[in-house]
Amino acid sequence: MGSIPKSLPSSVFNATGVKGKRITTPSENELTEFIQSIIFKKQEVKEPFYVLDLGAVISLYNKWCRSLPMVRPFYAVKCNPEPALLGALAALGSNFDCASRAEIEAVLALGVSPDRIVYANPCKAESHIKYAASVGVNLTTFDSKEELEKIRNWHLKCDLLLRIKAPDDGGARCPLGPKYGALPEENEPLLQAAKAAGLNVTGVSFHIGEP
Repeated sequence: MGSIPKSLPSSVFNATGVKGKRITTPSENELTEFIQSIIFKKQEVKEPFYVLDLGAVISLYNKWCRSLPMVRPFYAVKCNPEPALLGALAALGSNFDCASRAEIEAVLALGVSPDRIVYANPCKAESHIKYAASVGVNLTTFDSKEELEKIRNWHLKCDLLLRIKAPDDGGARCPLGPKYGALPEENEPLLQAAKAAGLNVTGVSFHIGEP
């Protein structure tokens, strides 16, 4: 599990996905030796693997909260759905960005309240929208009139975030601007369409791509 800060809340030790696992506080040399032992073992069977330092994740989360106390962080589950990671973040109070029914189910299984989830997928299956409505996930993204129609039909109580197209990905290794997002000239018509459909737009979202 990696190194754990001494100030770690006891709730994290008992979090779903973490509870029952062996947690140690190794020195830097011990951690290096541990990682090397995994590398040598995995090389024998030629299997890919990754090492997650849960202590580093917790330290970064705490740093975010100290530096940006006015901003609510939403962890994108699709980045890494490792149960121990999700459980630790849930215990720390993080919110979650879910892109599918499966991701919403995984987060709710941790005991997370639905109001800590944004269904951040601009192109949703109708069955997934119905599921979100049934469990009380009442915030989602959109960037088209077709998506508005689906939400109007299946989740009228859902608040909306208009996903806009970022003007520049700033040299991102994985630019996501071309994939989703409304163009500047589409924003006003989409807001008018949302109002006509009786839907409440509460903000905007955008993706700057992955570095």
